Amino acid sequence: MGTGPLVVGTNVTLNAFNTQLRNGTVADLAQSFVTTGLNNHPTVADPTRNPFVNFYPNPTIGQIELFTNAGSYNYNSLQLELRRRFADGLYFQANYTFSKNLTNTIGTSQGLFEPFLQNQNQDLDNQRADFDQTHTFNFNGIYQLPFGKGRLFLNQGGIVDKIFGGFELSGLVQTGSGAPITFTDTRGTLNRGSGTPVGAQQRSGRQTATSNLTNEEIRALSGVFEQNGNIYFINPNVLLQTRNPTTGTFSSTASSGFGSTPFAGQVFFNANPGQTGNVARTLINGPRTFNVNAALLKNISFTESVRIQLRMEAFNLFNNVNFLNYLQFSSINSTSFGQLTQASAARQIQFAARFEF
Repeated sequence: MGTGPLVVGTNVTLNAFNTQLRNGTVADLAQSFVTTGLNNHPTVADPTRNPFVNFYPNPTIGQIELFTNAGSYNYNSLQLELRRRFADGLYFQANYTFSKNLTNTIGTSQGLFEPFLQNQNQDLDNQRADFDQTHTFNFNGIYQLPFGKGRLFLNQGGIVDKIFGGFELSGLVQTGSGAPITFTDTRGTLNRGSGTPVGAQQRSGRQTATSNLTNEEIRALSGVFEQNGNIYFINPNVLLQTRNPTTGTFSSTASSGFGSTPFAGQVFFNANPGQTGNVARTLINGPRTFNVNAALLKNISFTESVRIQLRMEAFNLFNNVNFLNYLQFSSINSTSFGQLTQASAARQIQFAARFEF
């Protein structure tokens, strides 16, 4: 122990002090006394200083990170493909993949340093990869209608061929599972990092929330729901929804914060200080996607080398709503928790003509 006091009110305001205590982020509070120079902490300019409170076992060293090649991936899949080569005016190809990709690292951050939540317990970081997709199905095909010259029906040239011949259908079908979603407690304090390196700040960013439900019971809450003018990927009955009297819109949160009084139906809670949540990472999948693109072509030939091609193309033919999941890491304290606010483009139809010679 040093001999001086910790002063509140200059660089660490009383409001900031109380907020950190209420949130349970006492380590951040202690770090703020260090970084603002209020704890008489040793510096490069004056390494002989004696801290008023020894927040660090070794006050001359902050965070120490070990840089090593410790990440791992384990990918397993079933892959099926069916293909018909082009014959008699028909071609198609279909493939299906059932897969699971387990990892203990992020792999998509483009950073050289991705810290474990706890070096002594690296299993805490085991999860499905952010880009894991359980089911994926693709189909594409071309079918030349059997009418007109050289075809099964109306096999003649002239005006008959120009009216009924030369039609071609093509299409693309894509469907798959949604991206994994993790319920995070961004106020978690287990090995909460601050300062540098950047990876240290991210150490606790993926800590999950605590719940009184099992993982299977939480999965049963997922789906697509509509309530109070919002679309949700989780049953809104477990959320605290609050109406804005000015705009009439509703906010939604899964937890009001550490130490707050639980609301009716609450199932997600902030972890206690120094602990991490019991909810599994990447626990549920976001809404699945389904899309069909199609085209109808008409070729009108005048000579062997001269023809006109008319095209009608439709994107998202059935005008299906495909929600965009930008909430793979959903903070339970967010005021828009569980909400789906964006979707891919609606159906688009375009026409084109092409002259070939």
